[in-house]
Amino acid sequence: MKNVWRKRLIGRFSVKGFTLVELLVVIAIIGILVALLLPAIQAAREAARRTECSNNLKQLALAVQNYHDTFKVIPPAVGGSYMNGHYQQTGCPGWYHANGFSWRCMILPQMEQQGLYDLMDFNYNYGSCWGGRGFPWMGMDPATGAPAGKRPGEIMIDAFICPSDPTNRIGNDAPTNYAGCYGDHPRIENERGVFSVRKKVTMASVVDGTANTVMIGEVFRGKDFYRAGGSGASANGQRCRRWVEETAWCGVETRTPPNWHERDQTAWTDPVCGGCGYNSDRRPISSLHPGGAQAAYVDGSVHFVPDSVDQAVWAATGSKFGKEASVFTGN
Repeated sequence: MKNVWRKRLIGRFSVKGFTLVELLVVIAIIGILVALLLPAIQAAREAARRTECSNNLKQLALAVQNYHDTFKVIPPAVGGSYMNGHYQQTGCPGWYHANGFSWRCMILPQMEQQGLYDLMDFNYNYGSCWGGRGFPWMGMDPATGAPAGKRPGEIMIDAFICPSDPTNRIGNDAPTNYAGCYGDHPRIENERGVFSVRKKVTMASVVDGTANTVMIGEVFRGKDFYRAGGSGASANGQRCRRWVEETAWCGVETRTPPNWHERDQTAWTDPVCGGCGYNSDRRPISSLHPGGAQAAYVDGSVHFVPDSVDQAVWAATGSKFGKEASVFTGN
């Protein structure tokens, strides 16, 4: 009798285990769910990064507008001190049009970076003819003994960086992902775009309309970049290595579609902007956002420009006075 009750109790409270087949099925289901969820999580993260990047471009565009409201002019692509109304200093080579401070340096007060702006002395820059205080000092007196990472050209600014670009910075140089648009031609002297070096540009200069003209474009710093002059290799390792400069190593043009499959290239060899490029240069907007890159227009709007955009339409969007019939205004 005792044995009968013992068997009943054991049968009632015993637990049946998983078979190997059932365990493998559960693992396979979990694996499939993870495989389905990961792309969705990654897409959500990229959407958040793209939104942050768009907000950065918006801030930059509004800062340029505020600069214009204050000084009645859009900041030049590169500037600084000039003498007798000319961007040329005695003792400098003839191609020196300015002492090299980028337009981003000039809008620092409008970006709530007045303290950083005050560290800069716009009478100095890269070449010895300007006093020899080049990157990363940007006018800051080396005698102050500022440690590495605390000099103007080494200070990272979050609003100048796209969170989707994981490219490492080179040394202590503080990079950027946002470049001024030279228009539908890579030579800035043609003055086709909003940013120029020798000509005063105002909102009234944008004849095609502020909502129809690109002002700032995104740049993926990790894209293959080639310097055609000199040794045939990039002079500084990547485009837009330094936010304090804006030369052919950083500025963008709309003649080349976004994320163009060929490597970016320039034949300009010096970080101080003179010619700022050649006819053969390629400096498209680019990014790691799937399918395209972002750009800010003169009116402050930000648009995602797909890789598939019509080349002629995109080129027309870069010129400020081309009076083209069709431009790209967004999606």
